Parts: sequence; C-alpha cells; structure tokens
Amino acid sequence: MTTATAAGTATGTAAAAETAAAWEPPAWPERAFAVSDPVAPRSPEGLPLAPQRIVHAGANVEARFAYLPHEAFNAHIDETIREALGRLAEAGSAPYRPAAGTGLSERGCVEGSTELGADELLATLPGPGVGLVLACDAVLAAGSVLGIRVRVVLGEPGAVAEDRTSTLYADTASGAVLRPSELWRTEAEAEIWGGLVEAARREAGSLSLAEIADPSEAQRDELRDALGSAEVADDGSLVVRVPEGFSAAELSGLKPSDRVVALPPGASAPLLSEAGASLIAAAASGDYTGPALPAPGERHVDCTLVPCVAVTYDDGPSALTPALLDALAERRAAATFFMLGSAAAAFPDVVSRAAAEGHEIGNHTWNHPALPKLRAAKVREQIDTTSATLTGITGRPVTMFRPPYGEYTGATLRAARLPAILWSVDTNDWKGPPPEELVATAVGTPVPGDIVLMHDIHAGTVEAAPAIIDGLHDRGFTLVTVSQLHGGAAPLGVGVGAGPDATRG
Repeated sequence: MTTATAAGTATGTAAAAETAAAWEPPAWPERAFAVSDPVAPRSPEGLPLAPQRIVHAGANVEARFAYLPHEAFNAHIDETIREALGRLAEAGSAPYRPAAGTGLSERGCVEGSTELGADELLATLPGPGVGLVLACDAVLAAGSVLGIRVRVVLGEPGAVAEDRTSTLYADTASGAVLRPSELWRTEAEAEIWGGLVEAARREAGSLSLAEIADPSEAQRDELRDALGSAEVADDGSLVVRVPEGFSAAELSGLKPSDRVVALPPGASAPLLSEAGASLIAAAASGDYTGPALPAPGERHVDCTLVPCVAVTYDDGPSALTPALLDALAERRAAATFFMLGSAAAAFPDVVSRAAAEGHEIGNHTWNHPALPKLRAAKVREQIDTTSATLTGITGRPVTMFRPPYGEYTGATLRAARLPAILWSVDTNDWKGPPPEELVATAVGTPVPGDIVLMHDIHAGTVEAAPAIIDGLHDRGFTLVTVSQLHGGAAPLGVGVGAGPDATRG
C-alpha cells in the first residue's frame, strides 16, 4: 500500500489535495488614514467673496485675494499682505500710477491658482527681478464656514526665495478663524503619526506589520508641519499633505508614491479638538448658509493697502440718480452723495434706496447758499434742517457735510459742527464737457486716496458713470465711500480739496 501510494504520487495519478472553501487570503487590518487626492479648489462664483487685487509695477507685486463677511479673517489677510510686502524694499515707495486700459478689473481668487508652479506664478509679475505674488483659492464653503487657501511666492532673479501656503477657515457664525493646526488634539499626535506612517508604507507596497514607534521630537515637528497643512474635504474628511521631508524608520528603503492622505469623519472624531469637531460638523452640513457680503459701501477694505478712490456726487438727488445707482450696483461700487435737503425732501425714495444699498449720505445744505455770507444761526439752520431730513428718511446720522462751492471759514465750520469734506479731483462736469473728456478726466486723473467731485443732477454725468466706474476698476481702483477711505469713519477735520477758491461744489 505504501509503495503504491508513493508510485502514484510520483506518476501524478493521486487524488488532488482537499481545499477549505471558506478560506480567504489575509487582509490588511482596517486603517483610518487612506491615500487621497488633494482638496480641489472650487470656483469663487456664487460665494460671498469681495474680490481684490493689488498690481504695482514699481514694487513688482501681483496680489489677488478676497475679503469675506468675517472681520477677523479680513484683518488676517491684510496682515498677511502687509507682512509679505515688507519683504520688498520698493513696496510702498514707488507711486501707483497704472494707466487707463491696464486691465485690472479682473481680481480676486482664481480657481486653481494656488496649485500652479512657483515659476508660473512669478511669470504673472509686472516685471522681472525681486517680486511678490499672492494667490488664493476657495477650498470650502459649507454651513457657516468658508475656507480660503493663500499662497505667497517671493521671487529673486533666477530663483524662488520663498514659497508658502496656508489655509484659514472662517466661521461666520462664531466669528472664529481656525488654522489647520488648531483642529487636532495635542495628545493625539502619536496616533496621527502612526496613521500617516501606515498609510505611506502600505501605498509603497510594504508587507510589514511591525509596530510603529512613537515619533521623536524631530518627527513631531515634521508631523506638526503636516497637520498645519490639513484641509477639510467636502465629505468632512481631513486631508493631510505629507511634507517631502517626512521620514520614519518604518519607511526606510521605501518610496511612497503619494504624499496626500485623508482621515474620514468617523475616524477623525477622537483626534479632533473642540474647534476641529465643530468645523467638521459644519463641513458635513451641506451648502454654505452663512451671511452674504455687506453692501460695497459697508464692506471691509484697507485703503492703506488697496488703491482706493472716493467718487462723490453733489446737489442731488434728482430724477437721474436712480440710473446712477443702477450703474453702481451692477459694478459693486460705492459712492458718497452730498445731498441738498430740499432735493432729498423731493425724492425721499431715492435717498432711502441710496442708503439701503450702502452708499454714504452727506449734507450739502438745504438749498446751496455760499455759507461764508451767512450768519452762524443761518449756517446752523441750513445744516441742521438738512441733517434732520436725511436722518428722518434713512434712519442714520449724518456725519459730514460739503460746503457749497467749497467755500468755508472758521466761523462756518464752528457753526456747522460737522467735518467739511472737499475734493482733490474736480471733473468740472457741471460745464458739460464732451463725454470722452469727462471720462478721461474722471478715470485718468485720480491717484490712491483721491476724492472725485461730480454731480448727479447732470445727464452727461450719469450717462458717463458706467464708463467712469469701469475705467477706474480697470486701473485697479476700489471705489469706496469717504468714510471707507479714512478707515471707516468720517475724518475729523477739513477733507482734501480745492479749498475756498473752488468754482463749483
């Protein structure tokens, strides 16, 4: 029997070995982290972003960014830009004088711009040499949270001196600004380290199940760099970009093929800080439901960074003013209207609309007298009656006035008891210049900080408004109110302008 069996085996005639039908090959233990794609930027269209752009040929700057309905975020982006500009010796010293037709009306975040190569970004600079590029992308808009990725690239002749990316999450409900590094519990670092290493070695094809050692202090620093780059995906996963310097003994000899891993919402819960848990919950709640942007005249804008100009209109409102308001609204531009009390009383609906749409309403007296010719009591009557009329219509206090013809004295100012706001660019639109001449003056003359004088009682002025607004935008200006130009409040003294010798106002 034994001999036969042996012979049968040798000649291949024995029966096949039995198999276990329920057997399955060993599988990797379930893991939390998994190789992933980076968080994809999204189109800024439809999001509450106020687009901005700074292009300065003298300082060699190209900065595209956006303000949000979130003051803490806006303060941070201003600080980021100011700090970045501080690296350039020429920043702020060269005059800002882009010509008409420069094409700077396109502004704000450009989808995918933060993922371009550093050389591609530096190629957008106005000139060669040392220069600064700032780009941004929207990466999250869910619940009350907006996520913005900002990249700063500093170039030197033939080299990239600096290239850094950061992401901020602005919670419009709480007012908090969260950095990715704040999303994690500090005591969870060892567990997060293990997950990152495990994901990397599996992706590299390692068969090892050896226990992963806790990170050293140097490795914890690498880990913090990685966690500082984490972003929230639409499904609530936390996506971590593993830095190039990421290393561990367990990865020795391996070449991980991917540098991005993700932690699904369920697996991340024990690792998150309270702030991180709130952010993930917001991301999982669906579309953005936070506030819209304020009206242009009520939005945040730092006119010490952004080139601003205040366009002002005197002597209205009139039957022409609604068309002007239409042009401003369509172009998301702000203006200041110095209104006559008598005209406001005749067109209260227009006054109400201008205020509701965020424009600033100033006092231009009741019926446009030359104030230095009046006694103090009459000056007060002109100013106080007009302010009462305007406040009665808008529900808002009047904080400034413009003296007719730009004429004033010390006695006038004391009687008026409001800051007098003049102008620095007089378009002389009341003379009825040809449309192209009016547009050329209003668009080509201003420099940052200027106050432009026009009148919304002249058909030519209102008809030219779209071209003037577009032309100023094209030069890179943001159109703001007088208060926005001065940091959000009316200046305390006489504003810039032509003074007592001005011909109209």
